[in-house]
Amino acid sequence: MIDAKDFRIGNCFFYLKEQCIVTGIKYEPVIKKYRVYLKSLETGLEIGKMQQWIEPIPLTPDVLKKCGFKVDLFSANLYHAPDDYWQVYIDDTGGVFRMPGTSLAKIKYLHQLQNLYFFISGGTEINYKPN
Repeated sequence: MIDAKDFRIGNCFFYLKEQCIVTGIKYEPVIKKYRVYLKSLETGLEIGKMQQWIEPIPLTPDVLKKCGFKVDLFSANLYHAPDDYWQVYIDDTGGVFRMPGTSLAKIKYLHQLQNLYFFISGGTEINYKPN
């Protein structure tokens, strides 16, 4: 299960294998759980779900490309963000978020990349396009 502190409006996750974006988060004190409001990226339908049914989207080269990252000319495992400054090095074990010459954080999932990029870029969202 994903920890509630990892959810941020704009993050993308799987719900029953369907790709969704978080549109809202609300704590339900009676049941002591968070309700995460999602919008399907495939159908556009709004749904509210409990966090235990939401799964992270693994970070892969295909996901990076759908976020606008471009593969490096010299390394097939290095991807450059749309701003051309931030980078992700990815292999079978996951990814490393970097700036040129310095590794900053290990990441395994799309929402981790989204949160880190949002924070480090001063509020810029990653534009993830699933299709």
